[in-house]
Amino acid sequence: MKGRLEDMAVADLIQHTCQDHKTARVQLKNGRERGELFFKNGNVVHASLDDQTGEQAVYKLMNWEAGTFELFDKVDPPEITITRNWTSLLLEAARLTDEGEQNGADAALAEKTRGDDSRFVEIIQEFSLVPPQQMIEQLSKKIEGHRLSCLTKIRGEGLFWFSSVEIELEEVLEQVNQFVKMVETATTRTKAGAARDIVLTTDAAYLLVRFLGRDSWYLLVAADKSEASLGNLRHQADVYVERLLSSLKLEGLLV
Repeated sequence: MKGRLEDMAVADLIQHTCQDHKTARVQLKNGRERGELFFKNGNVVHASLDDQTGEQAVYKLMNWEAGTFELFDKVDPPEITITRNWTSLLLEAARLTDEGEQNGADAALAEKTRGDDSRFVEIIQEFSLVPPQQMIEQLSKKIEGHRLSCLTKIRGEGLFWFSSVEIELEEVLEQVNQFVKMVETATTRTKAGAARDIVLTTDAAYLLVRFLGRDSWYLLVAADKSEASLGNLRHQADVYVERLLSSLKLEGLLV
């Protein structure tokens, strides 16, 4: 299998290869740069890029937005440099990317307010205290093919949402709430523990319900299947969970 990273991002490539439980070698090229990923029974176990190996090589490769890849099946890794499971790797990569964006924004603010420490502290505090509605809009802009993002409660209390298309929100939420309640009841009766998320795949879209784990709050994200990456939907939802919880606390909506 071979292709372009413009069509399949490195994160998606890792997800698909791991979900297929492959043992394989993936060669990546971006200009003069060369990288490799090795998989063993559905996990990333080794990576290399220039003089770096292991997790740091994976994180750098995942920043590539252009280039090519080629997968060679049934190739054993030359060594084991990664022991973290693949889902944890992707989540950590998303966190580092998001942290880098935040640090860049903080640096810009610091430069803008140089010489006025009190104003700098004030702006940083304002920048960090983002209300839920603004948080939902920020999340929506990070998702390709976005249709709807919604933060609400299973019992229908509280609502923050952002839509990129025309939608009958009340009707959608009524149906989703009924489905979510059914899942909640089923997990309780089967003693399966608390549900983390629900993914629905239709012919045209992905729908992700991510539970926040507090007071029945959950995040609903819907995106066009032809443009969106299911892996990215999950990553962004996981990245924003703690932020949304903090934002709800600041609004007095969460104890």
